Amino acid sequence: MKKSLKMIAVLFATVICLTGCKTMEQLENLKDLMYGTGEESADGATDKDTDKVLVDNTIMEDLEVVVEEILNNITAEQSKGYPLDENFFAWFYGNYGGEILKEASNRIQAEESDELWMQLTGNTMHALWVYYCADTGMYPESLLNVYAKDANGTDIVIDFIGDLNFDDDWPNIQDMNGLGLDATDRMNDELLSELTGADILMVNNEFTYGVGGTPLEGKAYTFQAHPSKAAWLTAMGTDIVSLANNHVFDYGPEGLMSTIDAIEAEGLPFVGAGENLEEAKKIVYFVINGRKIAFTSATQIERTLNYTKEATDTTPGVLKTLNASKYVEVIKEARENADFVIAYVHWGTEGSIYFGYDQKNLAAQFVAAGVDVIIGGHTHCLQGFEYRQGVPVFYSLGNFWFDWEEENSKATGVAQVVIHPDGSFDCRFIPCIYDEYATYKLTLDKDIQAAYEYMESISDDVELDEEGYWIKENNNE
Repeated sequence: MKKSLKMIAVLFATVICLTGCKTMEQLENLKDLMYGTGEESADGATDKDTDKVLVDNTIMEDLEVVVEEILNNITAEQSKGYPLDENFFAWFYGNYGGEILKEASNRIQAEESDELWMQLTGNTMHALWVYYCADTGMYPESLLNVYAKDANGTDIVIDFIGDLNFDDDWPNIQDMNGLGLDATDRMNDELLSELTGADILMVNNEFTYGVGGTPLEGKAYTFQAHPSKAAWLTAMGTDIVSLANNHVFDYGPEGLMSTIDAIEAEGLPFVGAGENLEEAKKIVYFVINGRKIAFTSATQIERTLNYTKEATDTTPGVLKTLNASKYVEVIKEARENADFVIAYVHWGTEGSIYFGYDQKNLAAQFVAAGVDVIIGGHTHCLQGFEYRQGVPVFYSLGNFWFDWEEENSKATGVAQVVIHPDGSFDCRFIPCIYDEYATYKLTLDKDIQAAYEYMESISDDVELDEEGYWIKENNNE
């Protein structure tokens, strides 16, 4: 169950305002703060005589020296640019003890990598900073749009799917409404288990939620679903929603805001659109298995038309990346504040199974800004894969659950990123198909292998193994 750390920050900030700062002004006060003053009780015992004294006096005496050594030697890479000070290391000591603090000092002086924090504590510095701010109420801005989530295992498994459309006027939804079904009723058990079993699932919401309203004049396709259908996202196992696409504005600014309201009512974070540019540029972070992962989103579409408005400082809209500059800023910010950065991009040419030069050019700019993986959508069909300067790009996942008449729109799949405990990661493609109003995970070996071969044929120097993982030897960096 995920939990917004923003609320924790508010709680601790309130406590601090009422009672004063709970962290030390001076390190010599740490012992009294954490273990009592040593005053005698009624029976003559002191706090020092109890099991509250968890460390020996030698460690306590050395603490100030150790912290000074750390502060004098720590690099920007090791600190990740956070304003680490005596208060932070007092908190660190309280959670991990003096021996771990001393070992951190030794490793810092030995110029070890920033992974030293993960090795010592099971958390990266980005995650430690989140927990520090949450515990103490310090720097509450560091907790904005940050969510904590438990993983199912030692790996972090993140699934991504393409376009979803729950428009009430489309035949698949009309059929389901008449039968009282939801989206999960139109997925096979294998697929639903995959989606709900992922640690984090990100989807593209390619429509608006609302009741009534006026569709944009002159636009060929406009999509609207009843706000109650946002619960379908939750039922599928969704953790985060991309709104950066060319249909979230189909009913104008009012439709976009009612869409945001419906998604927020489900408790789901979103990226890529908002009531103004600041919200549209928002980065959402998940802290999971000791790592902080950033999710960002933007749309290249529309490229020539202007039905879907770009957010401004004062008006609602999406974050656009036809010109990459604004989105590059977002990625750079995410890179500074997270261990792993994901770009979910709406781009490409509808109906084309081949990724274009414009996509490759944008991908290169995103890579230069510091993204770790790029997930694409929009084309209503699958596009291939590529390593771009060593960064994996899923150019388009096409439709996932979206009734579309073109034959090549039926093949779909799940893009999966698996982050291992050492920080390395693998990419995987899980083939699916949309047919007769339902999406199925392929289960027959011959169908699965045929899907792998097809994806390899439209990809650039990427091969898949028998389980759909990208074979790293073909990395063309």
